[in-house]
Amino acid sequence: MKVKIFVIVYLLFSGILNAQEIPSRQIKRDSLNAQLQADSVHIYRYKPVKPYANLELTNSYVGNSFLSLAGLRGGVTLFNKHICGLGFYVLNKFSIFKSDRVKKYQFDELRFMTLFYEYHLLDTKHFDILLPFDIGYGDYTANLVSDTSGYRTNSNMALGGIGIKLMLMPNRWIGLKLGGGYRYVWEKNAGIGLDGLYFTVGIRIDMDHAYRDLRYFQAKKKYRKNITQL
Repeated sequence: MKVKIFVIVYLLFSGILNAQEIPSRQIKRDSLNAQLQADSVHIYRYKPVKPYANLELTNSYVGNSFLSLAGLRGGVTLFNKHICGLGFYVLNKFSIFKSDRVKKYQFDELRFMTLFYEYHLLDTKHFDILLPFDIGYGDYTANLVSDTSGYRTNSNMALGGIGIKLMLMPNRWIGLKLGGGYRYVWEKNAGIGLDGLYFTVGIRIDMDHAYRDLRYFQAKKKYRKNITQL
């Protein structure tokens, strides 16, 4: 009889403890859910200034000759509408893109820096249209192909350009840029042929989205760890 009474008392006492523990766990779970939602809102909040990075090949044809430049552009995006920053370009040394002679010159070295601005004409989730403007300064060294004495010329140059770019973003972190435009170059060798129409192929890296997603991943990982400890 005493054993039965003990069992009944134990079960009642355990039931009371469990009944108190369940609401306590639920309160903690709700608190963690609320914290994760608050972290998510904070991480993905609107920012008027965001980092910007872009790798691209800028190519041009003069007659039947091909000139390819490899460039890196970095800066900021303002109010999701304006992109501005600095770009640096050098002669592309990869064999499949290596520059052929342009008109009567063959380039050994070519580099320049630009101050650029791009305006978002159309901004959608996966497809954007931008209007880029550039001004820059650089130098080059080239050989006069028709001169067997090995004559080399070098010069500083100023340049400016305007064009249009299409940006495809199938992924939140990375996308493809295609575009073209016209570049005008001021330098002492008027016949060297650096100015003219150009086309670009580039990779857009959305560092802001990548950074936010990584922060949210860390917050979610911490949330799951706390949930398992309840």
